[in-house]
Amino acid sequence: RIVEESTFAELLELDFCNGKEQYRGEKIPLFRELLSLMKPDKRYFIEVKENDEAVLKAMAEELKAMKIAPEQIVMISFHQDMVQLSKKYMPEIKTLWLTGFKENDGVFHPNKEECAGILAEIHADGVDADANEAVFNKEMIDFLKSKGYVISIWTVDDPEKAARYIEMGVDAITSNCAAMIRDTIGK
Repeated sequence: RIVEESTFAELLELDFCNGKEQYRGEKIPLFRELLSLMKPDKRYFIEVKENDEAVLKAMAEELKAMKIAPEQIVMISFHQDMVQLSKKYMPEIKTLWLTGFKENDGVFHPNKEECAGILAEIHADGVDADANEAVFNKEMIDFLKSKGYVISIWTVDDPEKAARYIEMGVDAITSNCAAMIRDTIGK
């Protein structure tokens, strides 16, 4: 089934076990259902994948209806428009611009100055960057932190790499195996 061509009712009929018997019968949850599972002492990163202002409006309404504390939510998106517009609907929510890096003749973009310029232009609170140590290194992290930006990285599944980034001063790390990394590095 193609998600974009399906109604939500049709998607609710699908089994999302992904072939894992212990998850047989798992259904796609509503955003509100996910919010109801939030623990009050945790912070949650919510990625807005669509470049559609209506998504931000609906997100803001659900967060308000569920009485979620603003400090628990960090909105992230690759879409610069969504990062900027999120402040219209959720000014108290931290917003981070998701970015990767492209290499052209040995030079990576965005570089630290370009990254800082984009963050300022879109009024982001920080960046959630691809953990590419060739470009997103201590120098770039220090530069962005000196400008007051929150620094997060994605996706780190290696405890040694996570430890290096913690030493560099990142504020958050996205991982597919966060508990293992936490247990291995003791943070």
